[in-house]
Amino acid sequence: MEAQTHFSPHSLAETFRDLYLAERTGVLRLVVDDQEVRVHFSRGLIEHVESSRTEHDLGQFLLGRAKISAGAVDEARRGLDPRSSLARALLNRGLISRRDLQDSIALLADEVVRGLFASASGGELEFEPQERVDELLESDVLSTFRLILHGIDGMADFAPVLDAMRAFDNVLAVRRPSPVPLDKLTLTGTQGFVLSRIDGRTCFRDVISTLPPEQEQVASRFLFGLLVMGVAEYRPPLAEGPFRVANVLRDHADRCALERMQEKTIRQAYARMRKQNPHEILGVTHAASRNAVEKAYAEAKVLFARDRVLPRVRERFKTELGVIESRRPELDKTRSRTEAEETAKVGELYYGKARKAMLSGDYHNAIQYGKLAISYSSQDARLYALLADCQARNPEARWQRMAEQNYTKATQLDPWNAEYWVNLGRFYKRRGLSLRARRQFEEALKIVPEHEDATKELETLS
Repeated sequence: MEAQTHFSPHSLAETFRDLYLAERTGVLRLVVDDQEVRVHFSRGLIEHVESSRTEHDLGQFLLGRAKISAGAVDEARRGLDPRSSLARALLNRGLISRRDLQDSIALLADEVVRGLFASASGGELEFEPQERVDELLESDVLSTFRLILHGIDGMADFAPVLDAMRAFDNVLAVRRPSPVPLDKLTLTGTQGFVLSRIDGRTCFRDVISTLPPEQEQVASRFLFGLLVMGVAEYRPPLAEGPFRVANVLRDHADRCALERMQEKTIRQAYARMRKQNPHEILGVTHAASRNAVEKAYAEAKVLFARDRVLPRVRERFKTELGVIESRRPELDKTRSRTEAEETAKVGELYYGKARKAMLSGDYHNAIQYGKLAISYSSQDARLYALLADCQARNPEARWQRMAEQNYTKATQLDPWNAEYWVNLGRFYKRRGLSLRARRQFEEALKIVPEHEDATKELETLS
């Protein structure tokens, strides 16, 4: 029995997906309010679903659909072991056709799973692995995929997920090879159109914007299902590993926080641009020397660089940014010393969050906060060193290259800090690059001749 965990409507599809990808066999037990649901998996495929609610009892369900008589149900239950399957008894005694039974079990599973996804509060779940399950009826990838999509169609609390997915500019593409045989999937007209638009050139927002308003919700949930099941993917990906809605919501929250900060800065700058003269905006007096004015001008030049203002902020503040741009001959690259100090404080705040996340082992968030800090303090060597320490923990070549670049950047920005040279040397040493490692340790000793760590590391290379 695996540990019991809480699930939400957002994470339930991911649980089904993970069991499917891992080809697990066993029973997923879910408890929601007064209902217990048991989803039977065989090699990752959903075999059948059971529910403790009376209306979901298989016998009652078949009676309600007029697929069997009450007498037949009583006959099948007579002498039935509590651990045995009613469906198996019905088949073995010839009381129902295999096709009618399979269709009814599929409809019952659909109804129960929809109810799970529609529960806004979620519930508890645990998975009980088994070597095999009673493969009573046929199951396949498409029926499992359709069942998950139907659940997502009625998923509760979808609005925040939709808002987050709309905000990302990452394009969408169909994963090849696909984990689901798309050529065998029966699609509605809207679903077929959405799938045709996932071409590696359009983002979620662009795909949805081409549809009539009444189709947006259905199309959005279908796209979400494709992302969860790994049929579609973001490029570049939002995070390492399979799609996780928690990553989407967290990254969206970080972006929204950055947008609010940029909006505040634009409003403040807009107010100053309309009321203050160039010297006041620069934060210098009329008697200031040319060098002082140039220095203030240089310090302010990055405030409204196009690549720093997020696209949605640029769109919402066209008028304000237009006014700021109109004074470019005087103020193009300006902001006051006070604002520069505030920006540095923001960078320091994000650095603190990044360091806290790193110390707690949350390297993903440490990297995200570190990047945000660099966007405000791009010349702070500490930030690059922190990023490198986090990235170096991932053995993939791409992450190792990024770590090397950031270790090197730290030594370039603060060449008199011996620790940065030692860290870079240790990085090369771990990768078996002894000559490169030796050079870094020797650089550290040039700065601090009696540096204990650098001395010890050199001795290990001798």
